[in-house]
Amino acid sequence: MIEAFTIVYKSNKNINLFLTGKGEKNNINKVLKKINKKEGIKYLGYLSDNDFYRFIQDSDILCMVRTKSNFADAGFPFKLGEYLASGNPVIASNVGDVKYYLEDKKDAILVGAGNIEEIQEFSVSQNLAGD
Repeated sequence: MIEAFTIVYKSNKNINLFLTGKGEKNNINKVLKKINKKEGIKYLGYLSDNDFYRFIQDSDILCMVRTKSNFADAGFPFKLGEYLASGNPVIASNVGDVKYYLEDKKDAILVGAGNIEEIQEFSVSQNLAGD
């Protein structure tokens, strides 16, 4: 997601990527290093339930993207259900049971796990790239 956003941001400085959650300290530190000094990307950290639900309601597009892994392929991502309930557009990795419950471009934009090009294609089709 960070790589795809960085590419799209070059064409449209009017978008932002907000990252939330706390995760494992080691993983968060890797993410913070990766986004250090990158324009348009902000890490908000852990949000309380009320703040989180207000945040997803106020978002233009929600992204639940995962890399290919055994964990990602097991079941249905819990947060994806919350994102879908917001009524906002959602980009989601087509992992695990997602394909059994969601139809691409109807319920959500489904992309391959870790597929930067598919995320960029959606961004261009929605004119997020500023063309």
